[in-house]
Amino acid sequence: MSVPAIFQDATRTGATHRKNVVALRKLHLRKGPALNADIRDCVLRVLPLKKGNQEAERVLKFLTSYLEEFESGDEVAAQILEGLVSELLELALRGLKVKDKVVRYRSCTMIRLLLNHMDEIDEEKFIEIQEALFERTRDKESTVRVQAALAVSRLQDSPDEDDEDSVAQNEQVRECLLAMLQHDTSSEVRKAVLWNISVDSSTLPFILQRTRDVDPQVRRFAFKKIGQDVEKMVHLTADERDVILHNGLSDRDSNVQKAAVALLCDHWIPQCEDSLLNLLHKMDVVSGNAAEPIVKAYMLANPATQMKYDEETWNNLDVEEAFLLRMAITFYGENKQQDELDAALPPLGKHADLLQKYALLMAQTTDQDEAISFAFILKQLLLVGELQDFGDEMGRRDLLLCLRKVKKTGSTFGGNLTS
Repeated sequence: MSVPAIFQDATRTGATHRKNVVALRKLHLRKGPALNADIRDCVLRVLPLKKGNQEAERVLKFLTSYLEEFESGDEVAAQILEGLVSELLELALRGLKVKDKVVRYRSCTMIRLLLNHMDEIDEEKFIEIQEALFERTRDKESTVRVQAALAVSRLQDSPDEDDEDSVAQNEQVRECLLAMLQHDTSSEVRKAVLWNISVDSSTLPFILQRTRDVDPQVRRFAFKKIGQDVEKMVHLTADERDVILHNGLSDRDSNVQKAAVALLCDHWIPQCEDSLLNLLHKMDVVSGNAAEPIVKAYMLANPATQMKYDEETWNNLDVEEAFLLRMAITFYGENKQQDELDAALPPLGKHADLLQKYALLMAQTTDQDEAISFAFILKQLLLVGELQDFGDEMGRRDLLLCLRKVKKTGSTFGGNLTS
């Protein structure tokens, strides 16, 4: 088969691609670099074909498979691959400068594809590619800018800190991508950059900003990006974690909310030994905004979760445990889960003892932080009291007497119970 016949067959269906890759490889190894011109001419024919054209998409997919086939070859195959990639790259670079927007679009796509198969790029060629792509990131057509952004993202690298030129080039690539992420008017461009930009200390703040993007699809991508590429939640500050989850779980778009729940349940809680309580210990429960929506989202995603009463736990509450228990009990009450509610609530008499205990601790401590914590715990206990069954007359009387004492203690402490 000739090269045009092979490419023609590849445009019809992807089912024959493997067969055609093998046939073209045999032909290429036999004829050598002389065949590059024929392949280039076949590729040239798809550059003017509009986005979405199935024949063009199949040719590019076939070309990708073909280049991948050569990567596993011997030295002769490596030399042929290098020569072919070089010729196709020159073709694509010329295509970036033409008036036809479709050719510019296809040329950016070609460069992105070819960069995946270039192990090393000399400095002069790197600068040429970089400058050409940077110009296309300002193209008036958003479809071209999307492909330019994807191609520029392939130029990201981990430069040798001792190589000033390499560091400077990588900085220019990062600045270009960040400018697009922040200022490009097309949500498709922002999505493309967001998904492909490398995550490090310099790019992370800008990625987090996209959780408040005006476009819900970009916001959803931001949560998926954080879950996939921010390896550990401890790389974020407590304030950042709070803002991210509060923004996502309270987002007006349901798909963004789902992405935030996935970040919480599929990525961050597993990093905390699959414990919601451990996660809350990494949040600011007292003054943050995310703790309540976190527990609500988790309980909705795991409605079978049970928080059975345990006397030792209630006798030694910390801020996070008190908050989690109160939120779980409230959830059971709001969702008419009476069995779970009854199992989670402390007995009335014990509830009165707990109120008195933590009120006394709050009054006795001289440490301001401890006093705030005890006041917060006491407030959770009071909120739990709203869901108690007051059918037990003796327990009810004990609780009412205790509440009068707590009210007096709270007022002398300065109102922390209502803060």
